[in-house]
Amino acid sequence: MIDKYTRGVEAVPILDITAKTTAGAFFKIWIARFGTPSKIKTDQGCQFESRLFKALSHIFGIKRILSSYHPQSNGMTEEWHRPLKAALKAYNTEH
Repeated sequence: MIDKYTRGVEAVPILDITAKTTAGAFFKIWIARFGTPSKIKTDQGCQFESRLFKALSHIFGIKRILSSYHPQSNGMTEEWHRPLKAALKAYNTEH
């Protein structure tokens, strides 16, 4: 998760990308620590399109903005993924 304005990043390991896990991580990692954002931008993954995630957004009054199908439309996140993936790959090969 990336704060667009501060460019603060929170990367946390999760066991899977189900709606329950994703919504729980969003609540515990972001909302509980930093407060409720006024809006979030997500891709069109089924975990973000789920009734659970939509309900969470509605309850907290979060406006959901969907990025287009192309990863380039969410450039800040994609840009940050490259070094994260490289670091994880390096860590994995060392251990």
